[in-house]
Amino acid sequence: MQRDQRCEKPSHSGRALVCSVCAMLLLETSAASSLLAQMDSLRPPLHYLDTVAVVAHRAPTVLRESAAATTVLTRDVIERIPARTLTDVLRYVPGLLFVERDGAGELPMAVVRGFFGGGETEYVILTVNGVPVNDLRTGLVEWSRIRPSDVERIEVLRGAASTLYGDAALGAVINVVTRDAGIPVGVVGEARAGTWEDAGVSMSVGSMLGDGLFSGNVTADRTAGFRAHSDASNVLVSAGYRRSRRHQTSVSAQIGIQRRIIDEAGPLATMQRIGDRRQSHPLYDDDRRKRTTFQGTVGVRHRINERQRFVADLRLRRLGQDQTRTILITPDLGDTQFHDEDDLTLWSRAQWEWSRSSWQVIGGLEFATGSYDSRYFDSAIRSSLLSESGGARHELGLYGEVRRRLGKRLQLYGGVRVDNVILSSDVTRTEENDNVFRRVSPRIGLNFAYLRGATFPGNVYASWTLSFKAPTLDQLYDVRVISTGIPGGDFTISNGALRPQTSRNVEVGAFQRISLGNPSAFLELAVSAYGLSVDDEIDFDINTFRYGNIQESRHEGLEAGINLRMTRHVGVRQALSLTRTVFRSGEHRDNRLKNIPAASVISAIDVDPTDNLAVTVSHRFVGQSYLDDANAEILPGRHVVDASIAWMWRRYRFSVMAKNVTGVNASSLGFLLFNPSTGQQEPLVYPMGGRFIRVGVSLRS
Repeated sequence: MQRDQRCEKPSHSGRALVCSVCAMLLLETSAASSLLAQMDSLRPPLHYLDTVAVVAHRAPTVLRESAAATTVLTRDVIERIPARTLTDVLRYVPGLLFVERDGAGELPMAVVRGFFGGGETEYVILTVNGVPVNDLRTGLVEWSRIRPSDVERIEVLRGAASTLYGDAALGAVINVVTRDAGIPVGVVGEARAGTWEDAGVSMSVGSMLGDGLFSGNVTADRTAGFRAHSDASNVLVSAGYRRSRRHQTSVSAQIGIQRRIIDEAGPLATMQRIGDRRQSHPLYDDDRRKRTTFQGTVGVRHRINERQRFVADLRLRRLGQDQTRTILITPDLGDTQFHDEDDLTLWSRAQWEWSRSSWQVIGGLEFATGSYDSRYFDSAIRSSLLSESGGARHELGLYGEVRRRLGKRLQLYGGVRVDNVILSSDVTRTEENDNVFRRVSPRIGLNFAYLRGATFPGNVYASWTLSFKAPTLDQLYDVRVISTGIPGGDFTISNGALRPQTSRNVEVGAFQRISLGNPSAFLELAVSAYGLSVDDEIDFDINTFRYGNIQESRHEGLEAGINLRMTRHVGVRQALSLTRTVFRSGEHRDNRLKNIPAASVISAIDVDPTDNLAVTVSHRFVGQSYLDDANAEILPGRHVVDASIAWMWRRYRFSVMAKNVTGVNASSLGFLLFNPSTGQQEPLVYPMGGRFIRVGVSLRS
């Protein structure tokens, strides 16, 4: 009760904001930028479809000449978005939807092209500056480790991408380029404070060191969260060095350590939610995760000659995590255990690129190896060991892709990757359990420029791909034993007989730009339609509390991104996603898979009343979904309005951001559990956060 009252108190973090602002004012040592530079920094780049992206083909490619659905968000666009977290930004990408377990966005889960891991795994690969960061044991992403203020650029490849990225790239590949990857000489920083006792500060320093640039970054933030028992804090310290790209060989290195602590409030039943949606589930009162991550990376870029380039990257990552976690068995009964985990992974990549007027060829080798130790203890008596295990994952992938220009309008893409994945456990591995997976993932694509010229350029593309996702170490070998209190009723949720998921993907799309009479007025449209058949899709069955393979499922959808600039001062952006994901076998054939909305639309209007003032208002609609495979229980859709305003003065950017302006009371996901007291299935849901307001100031380069 005391905790709920504390959540309702006004935040006192404004003092911290004032102190941080004063500190940044003292750091300004150079003359202010000109008014023209301020104006340009507020305006988005003129033409997104002419942007060069790397993520789709692992080599620089003009966006509209790609053979895959690709979206790029630049720093100018990111600053306009009313976003508290990285996943708030990614919602503006067609086909990407995030649901939350905590209401504040600190525990997000991705839904992409009908794939949803339920917080147990991801169907998305996240790379930071080209280096993957998914966890070894689960494949999960710590989305909240990256704040929007730390991001310079985001590239998103939607759809199956095993041809270039291997295992797990069934839904999307997201590459985040952080600001510390290219910090100029000088100091930049940001301070922010808001409701829910939200406060944070970040600062980056760049300094010339020899013929390269040294950079350092510190980020710290915390929040009490929207609900009781949902505190979250994050501290990240990093340093890096990048030798000038003017040299034939450029070298970069970065080292960082992050400390992340977060509480979990758990789902609420119907009566609990009616009473107070900000409360936590009583069984989750001890649930907390403490996570410490150390990571070091080294990269080499060598220009062999005008046509050839060699790229190599190496990453070493150490993860230590302590977590008290509850798994509900019924709405009023749960199993709570303390989990201690240590992971160590090494990832490396070597890639060769060759290009000339009509050809582009890449070839590469990717190798990853890692091991983990996992121990479960009684949550009340930490010295009481309940179970333990260790395991390892080794992956070797060889990939290549060729792009050939056939005349002035047509481009042909062809690629293939061969993967060998070995998963093992020192406890559960048996001769009958084949944990060696070998897969070949080809891709063929065409891009045709049906309109050429600067006024109305237009391209269409089509591609066919085979992709796969191996089961995770956690899904195969987790040794956590869940007690039901019934003799002989104990069980584990892992399944050592799981098979890899495989998908056959067909996609068509178009990129079109239309000039509206002057350089500041234009319309850009990117549309993609896809259909993919998945064999052996892995799903968690809430009735059996065990992972299993669905025999077959079908994923179909339409995605569209619209960028309309009506004048220099007014622009509109929209992201549309229509999804149909159904079982194609079993007792639920033709039913929709749970927690996957059929539609989501996000629209934003950007207005610059003056050259140094920017205002954005957005509306987000997420359609209804189902809480069960039988499609008997519906989770209603929701409408959410967000807004932001930013004002530039000299080197400073002042901002106010509001999320869920109208205070909509809704839920983003849920599930059904059998209640022995009533003899019926009972819905449990995760409430969405209420109104949130944040103010901030940043010192720009």
